Amino acid sequence: MAPSPSDHRFGFLRAILIIRLINAFWVTTFFQPDEYFQALEPAWNIAFGSSSGAWLTWEWHHQLRSSIHPAIFSAGYLFSHYVSKVLPIGDALRASIVVSSPRAVQAVFAALGDWYTWQLAVKLYPSDNNVSSFALFLQLFNVWQWYCSVRTFSNSLETTLTIMALYYFPWHELLGEAKSRKENPKPATSIRRDPWPLRASLLLAAVACILRPTNGLIWAPIVVLALTRIGLRGSSPLTVETVFVLFREIILCGSAVIGVSLVADRLYYGFWTFPPYNFLYFNLSKALAVFYGRNPWHYYLLQGLPLLSITSLPFTLYALYKPSATTNDQANILRTLSSSVYVSVIALSVISHKEVRFIYPLLPILNVLAAPYVASFFTTSATPNSAPETRRKPLLYGALAINIILAGYLSLLHQAGTVSVLSALRTEYSAFHPSGAKSSTPNEP
Repeated sequence: MAPSPSDHRFGFLRAILIIRLINAFWVTTFFQPDEYFQALEPAWNIAFGSSSGAWLTWEWHHQLRSSIHPAIFSAGYLFSHYVSKVLPIGDALRASIVVSSPRAVQAVFAALGDWYTWQLAVKLYPSDNNVSSFALFLQLFNVWQWYCSVRTFSNSLETTLTIMALYYFPWHELLGEAKSRKENPKPATSIRRDPWPLRASLLLAAVACILRPTNGLIWAPIVVLALTRIGLRGSSPLTVETVFVLFREIILCGSAVIGVSLVADRLYYGFWTFPPYNFLYFNLSKALAVFYGRNPWHYYLLQGLPLLSITSLPFTLYALYKPSATTNDQANILRTLSSSVYVSVIALSVISHKEVRFIYPLLPILNVLAAPYVASFFTTSATPNSAPETRRKPLLYGALAINIILAGYLSLLHQAGTVSVLSALRTEYSAFHPSGAKSSTPNEP
């Protein structure tokens, strides 16, 4: 029996997961302290208690962070802890297994982000497998994705949640063109019959917004354009009933996620609090984020987007200017995704403190938008008798070489001492205190 398309899809997922697991243990350099202090330290605290030695930064004392993110890694810590206890291994190896568990957990999130980027491209470009393949190619060989996707930043999880939510979003039903019969629109009704894809999208988007409230900047243009159709082609497929279903699901899914967040933070902090509000109040109303630095208004334009895209930047910029579409539905969807990029970059540029990882959730969108132009530039057009062939190989291999060299340098050499010193200290401590080798800290590699 020939393998089904789903077998092929999940076969790719397994392959991508293996790549990201290698990636996770390949990255041995330091990037930013949030990788540890906003995820692993509180996760260690949740898993092993307040007397376990975890060091919590001021953000946690002021309830600026949701406990949902570190709770995921605390589950990984506990699982690896109990599994390693039943294995016939020494304390040093057992400690290494426990400390390495966040890498494995994050590798799963990174692989899901890559896979759903590919699946969104398949969904948006159904007639051209070459384009969706290049979307996955761009994702896997992107320097920033290799460097950051396996790090335990909330931005990394936010990126995966965002692309998953975008995949499940009912694009054609809400942003497509109404099909008409003799001038009478034929409205889309699928979300009324089966609201579960929409619910999955909204639940994932809501969790992303709880983790990083600025994720709402991606979703606001999508909802606004679905309702107003400013700049979109064709008549709207929406009816009063579909709009009612949309807002009903937004309220229900948003309320469910907020409820879970409130309970989780009540259990963690010991009193009722809402970290997304605290986060916005401290960073916007009080502008305390400028303590970590100010950046010019053009930072994301001249540094952020180039660092995200590297060698694919020319294709990305052209795709943002003129998305590649062959139908009105496709044009509307790609224009909406481009609008999300515009709104996010413009809004975040107003804030004084800027970091590239703040626009990291846009990377899968950029790769999906750029994929048609990359595919047409580096491959010939398919014919009924032949598959596309690679062309401009020197440029393609040159771009790949640049990405691989940069990824290798950043992952293995740049700021490696900050992380490797922890292993040295741990080894030295274990030599003098063998019985304490089983006790490790979440910052260890």
